[in-house]
Amino acid sequence: MGKGLLVRRSVLVLGAFRPNVDGLTPGPFPAREGEPPVGRDSLSMERTRAGIVRGRGASQAKDARAREMRAHPTPEEGLLWQRLRRNGLGVHFRRQQIIDGFIVDFYCHAAGLVVEVDGPIHEQQVSYDEERDAIIAARGLRLFRVTNERVRANLPSVLVEVAAKLNQSAS
Repeated sequence: MGKGLLVRRSVLVLGAFRPNVDGLTPGPFPAREGEPPVGRDSLSMERTRAGIVRGRGASQAKDARAREMRAHPTPEEGLLWQRLRRNGLGVHFRRQQIIDGFIVDFYCHAAGLVVEVDGPIHEQQVSYDEERDAIIAARGLRLFRVTNERVRANLPSVLVEVAAKLNQSAS
């Protein structure tokens, strides 16, 4: 038999690199002073653009609501998603992404762009939307809002505007 090769695994903890010296699958091990606990949950946390952390901070109820919204989109969200999905504009979009506890309609990680399709409910929750937008913008994300009516009436022009926002984000 040949010699075995010891493969070292590493753990990424909120931007800090720490090797797992025993070579075993990372499990819960004590945090160093001043660091958050490291373990199975922290492995699923992925640092992303502007401090957004996937898999962290969202309740099970929020995750379930996002899954429900993906399974049953509004007709306008469905129309737009058919054009955004599979890199339809040259970049990857996620739908019903949880960001800071809010579920956004569409999110492009590469461009840091959030696209919201607003229905009639948004006319009744203007102050909530403003607060939500400020929190999302504080993460360094750009927000583009479009009404249901515009998506239904003129989807091609909405796509041109989204593409322009993507190009603004890239420059």
